[in-house]
Amino acid sequence: MLPRTRMLICTVLAVVPLAGFAKSTNFKKAYCSNSDYVTSSARPHFHCGKDFYTYTEKSGNHDNLVNKSGPRCNIVPAVEQKVDALPDGTAGKAQMKSSLDAFKQGEC
Repeated sequence: MLPRTRMLICTVLAVVPLAGFAKSTNFKKAYCSNSDYVTSSARPHFHCGKDFYTYTEKSGNHDNLVNKSGPRCNIVPAVEQKVDALPDGTAGKAQMKSSLDAFKQGEC
């Protein structure tokens, strides 16, 4: 009986950490107020979906903050710099910063 108990405990301890990787965030709901865009469809903006979160520059260049492996926390600082560098009068700059901060705290 004791070996079975040990085996069960070892199995549970091996599987429980994997449950943390199964987290599936709905990025649109979590970081974009359930909208397709933070601020609007005009660029720059964040484009949001159930399984993606992308910063699009005025030029049309994209920074995909999520890929098939999950959040790409390594590029968050570069995107933060881009958003911070936007002119102060840029529509939605504060909302974009807030959305990115929430993403950083929630995913990274």
